[in-house]
Amino acid sequence: MKKILFILGILSVFCFSCFEGQDKGTGVFKPSSAGKLYEIITVIEPELWTGTVGAQIEKYFMQPMIGLPQPESLFKMRDIKHSSFNKMFKSHRNILNIRVSDYVDSVGVKILRDFWASPQIYVEVTARNQQEFDSLMDKKGNQILNIFLVEEKKRLQSAYKKMEDQSIRRAVLKKQNIIINVPAQYRLDVNKKDFVWISNETPRLSQGILIWTYPYTNEKQLTKNELILARDSVLLRNVPGAEPESYMGTEHRWPPALFNKTHNGCYAIEMRGLWVVEGDFMGGPFVNLTMIDTTRGRIVTVEGYVYAGKQTKRNFIRELEAIIYTADIAEPR
Repeated sequence: MKKILFILGILSVFCFSCFEGQDKGTGVFKPSSAGKLYEIITVIEPELWTGTVGAQIEKYFMQPMIGLPQPESLFKMRDIKHSSFNKMFKSHRNILNIRVSDYVDSVGVKILRDFWASPQIYVEVTARNQQEFDSLMDKKGNQILNIFLVEEKKRLQSAYKKMEDQSIRRAVLKKQNIIINVPAQYRLDVNKKDFVWISNETPRLSQGILIWTYPYTNEKQLTKNELILARDSVLLRNVPGAEPESYMGTEHRWPPALFNKTHNGCYAIEMRGLWVVEGDFMGGPFVNLTMIDTTRGRIVTVEGYVYAGKQTKRNFIRELEAIIYTADIAEPR
């Protein structure tokens, strides 16, 4: 029954349905946005798409996502010429409108939320020539990219919040003093001292959430090598493979990448990389978030991992990323 409710919930969030959104400023109802996860409609003339303008767009939005076993771009771009940009396309969740022409009224970047549908991000970039366009992208390209990425994560989190398994939330909070919102299709497999394992298993897909904690003693523990050593040590003890003496570990041939983050106003570290089962032939991507619980003097890591065989994995790991970024340290009771 939970799985049926989950599927219905996903359809209600990601499929088109009329008059679900409302502009809070005007009170005008807008259609729910349509489109696939991590897809952008690019409104652009064909000659620009195949030229240097299109190359600039690809550089930002179609760059390979870090930490995947096969190359997958950050976004799938669907190019539509302006004359074909009709009502159907205007309901898309992500729209990037490019105009490079002598006839544009102004040069700049316009970012609007819920312009034709809700939720929606609409970005318009206008320039008179290639040089102006390049200059705009040099200054604003990463900002535009980040807006699309952040909004997609928020949409997933909002959808999952509506389908949250409150029993998992309560159990993890009670034993670990950690808050996390987990959708109902997941189950709590392990919840012991300093380690949690939550999973979603189907015949074609395995998604897991791991949480582990250990004492914080000094800043050296937050270096790349120390975090990887800690990860391998925890997984060796707690995540066995199917074969005797096999276990999950880090793929060291392609070292993980680390990023400094601000999470809920505090310093955190994000790690992206590949996991393998030592002694077996399984592997896939992972992403984790490490925080410091200063009140309890401990390090807290929340990780999502995916095993999906030959399937593409970008959206699966993005789903887990949205979940682990709901994690927070509970205040002392």
